[in-house]
Amino acid sequence: MIITDCTAGEGLLQKTERAAGGGTATKNRASCGRGTVTKNRASCGWGTVYKGLPTGGYTRGRKNIMARRTMQLLSPKVFNVYDRDGWMVHDERESCKSEYKPMINDPLNGAVLWFSHYPEGYWKPDHRHNCAHGIYVIDGALQMGEAVYKPETFIWNPAGYPCGHGAAPGGDCHFLFVANRPFDIRFLSDEESHKERVIRELEKKENQLRIFPAFDSEIWCEKEEPIGSRFYAKPLLIDHETGMTVEYVRFPADFERPAHRYTCAYGLYIIRGRLLTSFGVCTKGDFIWFPPRYVNERFRTDDEECLALMITNRQYNVVMI
Repeated sequence: MIITDCTAGEGLLQKTERAAGGGTATKNRASCGRGTVTKNRASCGWGTVYKGLPTGGYTRGRKNIMARRTMQLLSPKVFNVYDRDGWMVHDERESCKSEYKPMINDPLNGAVLWFSHYPEGYWKPDHRHNCAHGIYVIDGALQMGEAVYKPETFIWNPAGYPCGHGAAPGGDCHFLFVANRPFDIRFLSDEESHKERVIRELEKKENQLRIFPAFDSEIWCEKEEPIGSRFYAKPLLIDHETGMTVEYVRFPADFERPAHRYTCAYGLYIIRGRLLTSFGVCTKGDFIWFPPRYVNERFRTDDEECLALMITNRQYNVVMI
């Protein structure tokens, strides 16, 4: 077994275990609704388990039970963009309502991930976020300003960049949203929007958006692991503030990786094909989130290639076991 340090994951796991014993049992399990606690299973990854576990120290008789419960809450989670369960109304302002499905609220850096649905004709006026954030267009088309982005395109917005966006004419739009830090939003007044446009025109300010289509360039690189098959990756970005990474990954047909773990938490959105993991089979439209140090004993494709968007909560190493 190759041993690699996993400071963040290990420290948080120990904290969880210490908090997991001794107290009165509760039915509450963490959900991803901005820190709320419900009776549903934890759907926002491993980061919110503390609120659903009793506090206090271990008692000898309960140690194994509570450790198993902690491991269960730290297991992977799968979400599907076309499954109607879990969708909520995103009511940011009276004239600006859409749908979203909250998924991940990571404790390391506050990163959030969710699916969004913009109905036809929806438009979100000019606004800013204090977090940098990315949008992967799943279906339909997303309009940002005058530009229209089609499916299989990832757009990265720097923190504070002002823009308005919505579903492009002709249909609804589904997309995957990821922010590098806790999410916030501030809508701009008409005066502020006009001022931004004037400044951009006078200074001939370049568009700060970064656009990454999946197939229109030749920057795919072949990766050969110490053990296992070769695969291909297209690195998109490393967020220098949090260490979050985003990349496209392409696993050829009959790809197989031996038992392994990542030194970070990470997620895969399946764009095409199927991926067979220890947790189950993931197909097009699935997003699977793996907690740090989770051991994947099975990770392979079948007789067709699998294309996915991979997001991690920090830079990482892969440890073969």
